[in-house]
Amino acid sequence: MTTVEEKILIEKILNADWSRYENKKRGKGSNHMFFVGSNSWEVNFLIGLFRQQKVNLSIYQLIWIIKESCQNERYPQPRTLVVSYIVYRISKLLPNKTI
Repeated sequence: MTTVEEKILIEKILNADWSRYENKKRGKGSNHMFFVGSNSWEVNFLIGLFRQQKVNLSIYQLIWIIKESCQNERYPQPRTLVVSYIVYRISKLLPNKTI
């Protein structure tokens, strides 16, 4: 995956429909712009976004990458940072494939 493809994928994920996610976060009194890797529903939501973009990885690989991308799973991290790092890790796993 090229740097341009990484940027495109990041944009697609960040510009996707996050309304369900945001509504649930607000309902729990949490900041919707931050991601918590220890919340399974948040991990599942991100997996869904990446699967919509036809990322050629298994669900288990995506879970592993998402968990590895959260420096500290228990504490919120900026959504943009988490998505960017996930895409970076995917690009290292699939260096010669296009998404």
